[in-house]
Amino acid sequence: MGNVRGKCENDVMWYDENVNLRYLYGLDKGKETFEFCMKAGLIANRYECCKCGKEMKLVERHDISDGFEWRCKSKVKGQMHDVKRSVRKGSFFELSRMTMNEILVQVYLWVSQSKVAFNMKESKCSSKTVCDFRSYCREICVVEMIESSMIVGGSGVIVEIDESKFGNRKFHWGKRVEGFVHLKVNHSVSFKDTDTDAHTNTIEGTWGAVKRGIPASKAKCQLDYYLAEYVWRKKNKHMCNKFTAFIDSIIRVYPPLTADKEPEEAE
Repeated sequence: MGNVRGKCENDVMWYDENVNLRYLYGLDKGKETFEFCMKAGLIANRYECCKCGKEMKLVERHDISDGFEWRCKSKVKGQMHDVKRSVRKGSFFELSRMTMNEILVQVYLWVSQSKVAFNMKESKCSSKTVCDFRSYCREICVVEMIESSMIVGGSGVIVEIDESKFGNRKFHWGKRVEGFVHLKVNHSVSFKDTDTDAHTNTIEGTWGAVKRGIPASKAKCQLDYYLAEYVWRKKNKHMCNKFTAFIDSIIRVYPPLTADKEPEEAE
């Protein structure tokens, strides 16, 4: 397996516009998908043994769906150890029992905004599985949004603020943000203040776009998830390949481990 690792480390430009659903279906569910995930950085290309600190070997396994596992079989101070680690350790794939290829297809279908019914038919998965994976993808967006948050506005910058109803507020109270000069627009007279040029056209259009992407049944329980999804899609709308852009987001949230976080007993 030395060729796989060498290729993964050198071939950094793994993604291009040809990485699409047909490309993913063309990968076998073993070695080819494994190589793709390693080149992309979704899984680690090295792993350190928790017993001896040496780099573990990548061993081919025909009895598991991933096709490979990390293994170190050695002797330290006269004591033999046989340590095994899943290639999914610490990655986006770790907690799923689906094959890595099946997970990649689910991610691609979510990124391409396919309907749940189409997704079920295309991937031969249940409605629950499809909806669960969509939630996992939105979790990535939530973390990305939180970790890349920034200050809005600044000196001399106008920030549009407008309310939009997604559900009922308690006591129908709003909240005024202090520390800013608040400009107002009287919509009964005009949609743009002639003196200050203040308007809310952009934010109103944004709220409309957000609402169109949120099912009525999810407006209360998963509003933050759908808002984060909207932000991610808006931020990456000009990307040539949104699937590979989302792969980069996954890696930032789930950087694969190259060693155990804490010392563990050999398996």
